[in-house]
Amino acid sequence: MIDSERLVYLPPWARFLALGTLMAGLAVSLFVALRFVGEPDRADWILMAMSVSQVSLTALVVLFVVLFSEKDASLDTLDKKADQFVREYVPRFLERISLETGEKAQCVVRDKEADRDLFGRVVTLDFNDDVSLKIWVGLNVSRIFAIYFVKSRGDDPADIEAIKDVFRFTFGGAESLGYDIYYEQSEVEGERFVSIWTTVSADDDMIVDPKRKLFWAQDVAMMTQSFLRTALRRSDVIDLSLPFDPRPL
Repeated sequence: MIDSERLVYLPPWARFLALGTLMAGLAVSLFVALRFVGEPDRADWILMAMSVSQVSLTALVVLFVVLFSEKDASLDTLDKKADQFVREYVPRFLERISLETGEKAQCVVRDKEADRDLFGRVVTLDFNDDVSLKIWVGLNVSRIFAIYFVKSRGDDPADIEAIKDVFRFTFGGAESLGYDIYYEQSEVEGERFVSIWTTVSADDDMIVDPKRKLFWAQDVAMMTQSFLRTALRRSDVIDLSLPFDPRPL
């Protein structure tokens, strides 16, 4: 059984070596079969040559389909695909987020043309009436991250229990899909707050599978919309207005 995933990640020299070997085998077997046509005492050679030709041709078809239809599955290209997911796919669906009033988001990817922060970028969602949400979105091959920074309006801005209670339904639904949710008390520039990390493992081939990328980009957007709407409904407890961007701490 041919493992197509292993073939995709073969180095170029190994691909061309396999291709050359199969083409040579096909050429030799065809030559032998044609050379002995019309010679009854060489029928066994013709049958063997035709068998080799069939195997070589089948393997060549597999190589062409797997290697050259997915020839972009190199390290550099996979890295670009991961950035494309963060820079283009996820923001495309974050722009569809709306408030309960129906107002749509204006989505801005911070420093879109600059290098990523590790493997993620900051995305800002802006609305009228000074409503704004910043989210750090990252993709590490098949592991997706979404990081939110929030404060509690109570006596302790980094009150994890108060914040967890507000978002228990938002993140409870995410956890049912396999998300892990982490809450961390943090302080930056003298400002105390809670960093909320959400992370989930997708399929290993998600980065090259448009259907899986669509699913996860929409899922991050749905979770973010629930997070934002919940935060606005519970603005008596939740404050989203921090002076710095969310990011891994």
